[in-house]
Amino acid sequence: MSLQRENNSGEAQRAIDLLQEWRSALISAAVTGKIDVRKTT
Repeated sequence: MSLQRENNSGEAQRAIDLLQEWRSALISAAVTGKIDVRKTT
């Protein structure tokens, strides 16, 4: 059971790392104007 917990923990950490990388890329794209984040109504 400990091995499975370690595996799940590793998968969770990988998901966290990917989300942080995606967040940084999204913020960078918004700041540099590569994506339009203005609200349109």
